[in-house]
Amino acid sequence: MHRPLTMAFWGFWPGFSPENNIFYKTLNLQYDIKIVNPFFVKPDIIITKFFAGPLHSRLKTIRFIKPARLKILFSGESYLTGFDKFDATISTLDFPSSTNIYLPQWFHIIDWFGDADTALNVDMQRFGRAIKPDELLRPLKFRNRKFKFSMIYKNNHYLRSAFIQHLDLISTNALIVGPDQRVDKKMTALLDASSNFCFENSVAHGYVTEKLIEAFCSGCYPIYYGAPLAKEVFTQDNILNLFEVEERGKRKEERGKRKEERGKIKEIVEDYLNTREIKPLLKVNPQMLFEKFRDDMFRLVENFI
Repeated sequence: MHRPLTMAFWGFWPGFSPENNIFYKTLNLQYDIKIVNPFFVKPDIIITKFFAGPLHSRLKTIRFIKPARLKILFSGESYLTGFDKFDATISTLDFPSSTNIYLPQWFHIIDWFGDADTALNVDMQRFGRAIKPDELLRPLKFRNRKFKFSMIYKNNHYLRSAFIQHLDLISTNALIVGPDQRVDKKMTALLDASSNFCFENSVAHGYVTEKLIEAFCSGCYPIYYGAPLAKEVFTQDNILNLFEVEERGKRKEERGKRKEERGKIKEIVEDYLNTREIKPLLKVNPQMLFEKFRDDMFRLVENFI
């Protein structure tokens, strides 16, 4: 019989389901987790997320929550560490800390437990389905589809706008879906494209969102822009990373060759698309990555409770 523990969530995004998320389901593998309201019941574990609003006002509100035995801050994409109100952080950024558990952002779209309820998961709902872990271990063959390129994004990040202009995507065979347009399911749009520009909102160590995974698992060649991918996890010669192309250009700036290097981006992209097959996205079994996160969570609970 599993050890019973109470658990609460506070400050998460609209539509967040307390019993349909990676935190609850992971801990429920080892413990008998019961969700409680932290304003009325003192929980064993509370996971807090500062989703929106000024930080100081959120910290004031947290005073009214019953004190938990283990207080965790899900900092998400931000370097929110060092708060004396929390015992540990869970972050989608991979940085050294004895009290931080690394949770890759793309984990949220994977059906780790074989029971994904797409309707209750914001990431899966937006994409159109859950992704099975073994999909990341299959090679990808180039497919000629209705559109050669695609870019689907929700905010006008300057990097996306710059590359749309630089590659002249508007006048080429490209599917561009910006903030003012809508697709019912992202997967449906990606199935019409041979490749997809996957631009992260920021470049930070370990920050890899669902964008890269969604493109690959939709049969699109991913054209990535983000921090260099972890060599021990991702197949390095597999993915064209335009950030690394840009970095090479910066290194050549002193020799006056940066403009020349940028001019080659179209050529680099075309060469990449001429590769008829690319290797699986991951070089390790994704289940091993999940098991590390799982074991880190179990260890944290045992240390405090």
